[in-house]
Amino acid sequence: MDFKLNFLGVTVSDFDDSFRFYTEALGIIALDTKHDWALFETTGMTLELFGGGRHKGGVSQTIIPRLHVAEEGLIERLSQKGVQFEDEIRAAQGTMGAQFLAPEGLAWQVIVSTSSGPITPLTAIPAPPEGKPQIDLVTLMTGYEQLAVLDSFYQDIMGLSLVNERMDWRRLKQEPDGPELLLVSDPAGRKKRSPISNRREAPHYLSFETQDIKRAANWLRRDDVPVIQDVTRHEWGGIDFQVLDPDNNPVQVVQYR
Repeated sequence: MDFKLNFLGVTVSDFDDSFRFYTEALGIIALDTKHDWALFETTGMTLELFGGGRHKGGVSQTIIPRLHVAEEGLIERLSQKGVQFEDEIRAAQGTMGAQFLAPEGLAWQVIVSTSSGPITPLTAIPAPPEGKPQIDLVTLMTGYEQLAVLDSFYQDIMGLSLVNERMDWRRLKQEPDGPELLLVSDPAGRKKRSPISNRREAPHYLSFETQDIKRAANWLRRDDVPVIQDVTRHEWGGIDFQVLDPDNNPVQVVQYR
């Protein structure tokens, strides 16, 4: 299939509060906005923010995206604004990294390129082009018994390729300059989500673009992938199909007219 992993959706209950955070605190430019919706200027994966979230915020989060920026003062600015960091700030040659909480307790990782030096173990790809924020990696936390089946779904059905692996994680990628998907096991099983019926019941969702939505839908149905929205044409100019991966994370497949 011609799936291309290129969008990350974030759903929140208080759209205005989250919009201010992503634009003012993180400094990401909004390219387009409507009621309860915004499209941001990011590379790697495009970020979309949606209101109308029907979830419990961070406690139900299994998808943790990573933002890669070239702004050296970002972590300091977030600290000054009282943003909560979940672990210590890490530093390596040319980079700083941390995990912080956005509004509604949604965890993000951030990598800051502090120099033009060589790539380090903290960075998956070079510094973002033209200084634009880049979503270069998304972590999927899963119960240990689900790691193999989740890996099979994203490789065999969604078309990602294995980059490297260990017993408790898999690193997948689709294109040389595209984002990575990191599948990480949680032995305690705390990160296994209950089934949902709508993507707004989850804080984040992955989106894959296709050139043939009907063929894509048939491909997914062939493997009995759970469907939460059948093929639907939207007024914003796209046609999409929404399913659940084996760990009940929502996945959108979309074709643009």
